[in-house]
Amino acid sequence: MKKTIILTDEDVKYDKRVQNQYLNFKNNYVDIIKCKTEKKFKKIDFSFLKVLNKKNIKRFRVLKDKYNIDIKSLFSGLRNILFKNTNAKILADMLYKKKFDFLYANDLFCGIVGMYLKNKKKDFYFIYDSHEVQFNRNRKKNGLFRILYEMYLEERIVKIADEVRVVNKPIRDLYLEIFDISKDKIKVVNNNHFKCYCGYYKNNFKYGDIGILYVGGGIKGRLLEVLAKEANKLNIPVYSFFLNEVPKVAKEYNWYVGDKNYIHEVLDLIKEKTLIMWCVNDVSCLSYKLALPNKFFQAVALGMPVIVYKDTYLAEIVRKYKIGYVFEDNLKDIIDKINDKEEFFKVVDNMENFQKLIYKEKLIL
Repeated sequence: MKKTIILTDEDVKYDKRVQNQYLNFKNNYVDIIKCKTEKKFKKIDFSFLKVLNKKNIKRFRVLKDKYNIDIKSLFSGLRNILFKNTNAKILADMLYKKKFDFLYANDLFCGIVGMYLKNKKKDFYFIYDSHEVQFNRNRKKNGLFRILYEMYLEERIVKIADEVRVVNKPIRDLYLEIFDISKDKIKVVNNNHFKCYCGYYKNNFKYGDIGILYVGGGIKGRLLEVLAKEANKLNIPVYSFFLNEVPKVAKEYNWYVGDKNYIHEVLDLIKEKTLIMWCVNDVSCLSYKLALPNKFFQAVALGMPVIVYKDTYLAEIVRKYKIGYVFEDNLKDIIDKINDKEEFFKVVDNMENFQKLIYKEKLIL
């Protein structure tokens, strides 16, 4: 029996993408290893200085201009990635003596572990699943050196990996452009790892009383404070299901907070309300501008219309397929459109058709 190691740095309990990886290797012996970062150095690693070359800086300038990347500091966050790089080397040494046929690394930290391991040991197939744009994500510390160094490390990962997986075509095209790798190596895998309730929303939703649904593990950058204020002004209830901590805003504005195992409650709520999924991320980083988040595919699995943010790839999809509404800092405009019954029913039909494209025709976004 072949053996697979899946590396992750997050809890896999609610991570459908990693759970699906496990199912894909169900005929193998699968060992899921959670990679942890210890904040200590064995020695100072000066490899980050390698990012100061003309090629790297020119490449970043092109990206900065094209995507309007905001840089507020030089060194903020650099210490964090230096810790991770040092820890990745230690973890790779620990895994070196293990016998396995496949290594599946999720996100940047695990990818670095896989890269160092592949440098030392060639007799395994290395899959790097990027999940998002790794080098410019939503975080407090996002300095220039950190971004450049993470680009440098990720380039090394994708060049040595046997296969690279990303969540959509724009991220695939971005990686092809900046990392100069073969098209045959990179693969787009949608996040539609949720059970499809085909036709459920259309056949069960109660038109009239509008409610906004939020499901997710993350709370940063989701514009939840904006949602709270806008919904409160319009007396629109928010039904939230947080997979991790419950933010203060949910308590302050008396949102309904449901169970982490949310699906049965959501299915019941659909029968009582006109629910719309809040899929809004801000545009503070490149990852969010190009993201296709889990909650979008949760909405698709339910056949539920969505609210997304302007100036994102997700907004382009919503406009193209007419499956929801683009939030431009005014929730009332969206509520008025939902209250146009004829137009709303068209959106519901469109989402049902889009659901079929994703689940039956395997549309790759």
